[in-house]
Amino acid sequence: MIKVKKFVFNTVMENTYVVSDTETKETAIIDCGCMFEEEQNKLKRYIEEEKLIPKLLLSTHLHFDHVWGNDFAMKTWKLIPKSSKEDAIGMPSPEEQTGGFMPGKIKNTPIDYIEPGDKLQLGKFEIEVLMVPGHTPGHLAFYIPQAKCLFAGDILFYEEIGRCDLWGGSFDNMIKYTRSELLTLPDDTTVYCGHGPETTIGHEKSNNPYYRSYYN
Repeated sequence: MIKVKKFVFNTVMENTYVVSDTETKETAIIDCGCMFEEEQNKLKRYIEEEKLIPKLLLSTHLHFDHVWGNDFAMKTWKLIPKSSKEDAIGMPSPEEQTGGFMPGKIKNTPIDYIEPGDKLQLGKFEIEVLMVPGHTPGHLAFYIPQAKCLFAGDILFYEEIGRCDLWGGSFDNMIKYTRSELLTLPDDTTVYCGHGPETTIGHEKSNNPYYRSYYN
């Protein structure tokens, strides 16, 4: 069985997910956004108390609020963050994005590039890598078909979509790739969003104002 634990971290109220195979305890940390020491401690304490074994550090995209904790996770669990090359070369670095206005200092980390179609092993489960540009030039989503769960980052929210006015954003791409890559998944797929509450694919097809006229 897959277990999903959500933490809401940093000044932008970003969702960090700890996703584990309950049998093997192998774990993926998705969008590690812990900014402050108390947030780092909270994440570390949960992983230790649950006796989890972090194996993957995944970033749906490389906006600073979704990667602030990557340096901490990399040093703590010896993991290299995985994300898209398109984001790494198509946007300012996370440190440049903050422009000095955020407390503390974000540290740029190496990136292990992954591509659409890649499949990542997490215990007995497979994580499929989907490419859904629009919020960023190389935005990814992570789908676990056996558990019918999708980690959508900032491409799809509860009855809303992500911003398209930041570096490399494109409204047309967001709509196109959300339709082709995400809304074709089973309706009962749970969508874990980068901010805000969870939703389902079926709910968004029926209720999201950007898509409901297309499906109803």
